[in-house]
Amino acid sequence: MAHTDSISAEDLIGVWKRQSLQIEGGEPFEVSHAYWLQAHGFYADMRWPRGEDHRAENSAFAGTADWQAPWMRFAHEIDFNSLITEDVGHLSRENNGLRERGELQLGPKTIKFEELWRPVRPKTDNGFVDTSVNVAQLAIDADNRQKGYLVRIADHAIAMLETGPGVFSAGCWRGESASHWQQLAAIGNHEPLELVLQAVVSGPVVDGWRTLI
Repeated sequence: MAHTDSISAEDLIGVWKRQSLQIEGGEPFEVSHAYWLQAHGFYADMRWPRGEDHRAENSAFAGTADWQAPWMRFAHEIDFNSLITEDVGHLSRENNGLRERGELQLGPKTIKFEELWRPVRPKTDNGFVDTSVNVAQLAIDADNRQKGYLVRIADHAIAMLETGPGVFSAGCWRGESASHWQQLAAIGNHEPLELVLQAVVSGPVVDGWRTLI
């Protein structure tokens, strides 16, 4: 049985990986690696194909998140695809995970969906058990031409950067140690974002970025 009244904002903080997706009441399926990192009032989400299935595509978006149980409203302040005008999900507990139900408005079309998310716990077998939560944002210039977000939860991190129309980069990493982060996926030129990640983890942030958490 699903419950919503026992979910607090603190319960949502962490790394979540999608287990399955349902569209318009169809059968559950999963063709993507999908990670959602929730850090207090901020989030980052990145998805990439698990195989060659045409239903899967690269996706990356981040911004602020407002939890008003049982509804979560995700503001897409930066978005690789820039297709979604409103992103609101109804969250409920599903065993040790979360079930998200909602509707997406893609242009003139409304699509109903359900997603099942499972928590990803930090690995401890390699001794890297840092449970830090970090959020950094690229200071937006006067013309709003550059946008950037980085969210790090323990041993997972997602970062993305938009420097102009159609110029977008993103990356998802898993930490093997404080100094070594394994890249799980990337869009565009991810190398500058790796420098931002290392700076957030071990030192002052890169010029132009500011620490939010």
